[in-house]
Amino acid sequence: MTTLIVLVCAVAVAALLIVADLVMGSPAKVLDTEREERWLVRHAPQRLQPMLRHIDRRVAGGIMVAAGFVAVLVGALAVGLMFDSIDGHSGFARWDKAAAQFGADNASPSSTVVIKLITELGATRTVIIVMTALGL
Repeated sequence: MTTLIVLVCAVAVAALLIVADLVMGSPAKVLDTEREERWLVRHAPQRLQPMLRHIDRRVAGGIMVAAGFVAVLVGALAVGLMFDSIDGHSGFARWDKAAAQFGADNASPSSTVVIKLITELGATRTVIIVMTALGL
């Protein structure tokens, strides 16, 4: 049933986009990446800037794609290592157990209230409110 609902929603969105395209018309212009390329040159390390100023547009675009790929790869590696340390009860998992034991040994009524308030920052309700506010 869920698959059917998702399929119907996807078809409805596609139909809406097709109608919007027919009504408004789509300007079929080529993607201009000059602004992004200038940003890359400005934010590159000082030693690379002279070389990047004389580089071909396609090469600059390739550099941006490669940099994005490296960022995603490093992020995925970091998350994978963290999950692996949790499964192996090492690294973060070991520190978490030690922190939990310290907290249990040194808890006071006021520290418990503060920890509960901090924990509420990650609650579904709080996250939805913050995401909605940021989306506006």
